[in-house]
Amino acid sequence: MFIRACDTDLIITEELLDIISLKNTTTGEDIFNEVYGLLEKYNLLSSKLVCVATDGAPSVMGKQNGLVAKLMAKQKEVCPSCKFQHIHWIIHQEVLCSKIIKMNVLQFVKKVVNFIQSGGLNQRQFSLLYLSILDIGCEFESLPYYAEVRWHSCYSVLKRFWLLREEGESPDKLCDDNWVQDLAFMVDITWHLNDLNLKLQGKRQLVVSLYDSIKAFKLKLKLWEGRMKNGNLIHFPTCQDFKKSHRNSDFTSYVSQIMDLVNNFENRFKDFKSCENISLCLRLHSHSIFRRQIVTLKWN
Repeated sequence: MFIRACDTDLIITEELLDIISLKNTTTGEDIFNEVYGLLEKYNLLSSKLVCVATDGAPSVMGKQNGLVAKLMAKQKEVCPSCKFQHIHWIIHQEVLCSKIIKMNVLQFVKKVVNFIQSGGLNQRQFSLLYLSILDIGCEFESLPYYAEVRWHSCYSVLKRFWLLREEGESPDKLCDDNWVQDLAFMVDITWHLNDLNLKLQGKRQLVVSLYDSIKAFKLKLKLWEGRMKNGNLIHFPTCQDFKKSHRNSDFTSYVSQIMDLVNNFENRFKDFKSCENISLCLRLHSHSIFRRQIVTLKWN
């Protein structure tokens, strides 16, 4: 169990508080008893609890019997005027937003990858794709699961697949311009989503910084939506590549996909808007410290 706390100077510290061992069942009640026991053990008043970050396990997220619900009930019992913010695992939220894009591209790519992995193709020209598969490893082998939760981690394979699409004898799918166009869009959108995911994984980041990355990405999506509607593919290099050889191709059909992403991001991250006041407070404090340091440097 990790905790983050700040002192009177708003200096934030993160520490590993303790390790909890659940030997039998792992119900919401079990987890709550252990967590609250630690709070009491270290004299951490529940009235001072301002935020809880969780993953998506039912025993944690349950509306009545989950850890969060029980912590809220306990805090209200101890301090009726207190209420902490609940933050769901932000990377998981971002990935679930990606589920809104539903295409059949991955199903065929998966079949090809499985064929290559089984040793059906050993030609030298497939070595880069095979190395990409090895890099992803078991994630790609478990594609039916990851296609719903973490499919953007397959960007590397999709990109290699795109680069090798004209090698050898092309199957029917790769002769279908509409399917290849879908592949081009998937390569680009997974590239953008993967880039966001990497930003969210940076060390020593506060939730306000992570939320800033999400807000910036939503603004980018709106920008891309407008430009794609006007036929501008500058932010989609793979789509541009396809457009060069297929002058009559129309990418405006993907505008709705981008807008669906925007709406999904808005809905999933609406709870994070509560962090904006905290963000403003931290920024004002940081600005005050910065100005003080400038004055010190100026007169020393």
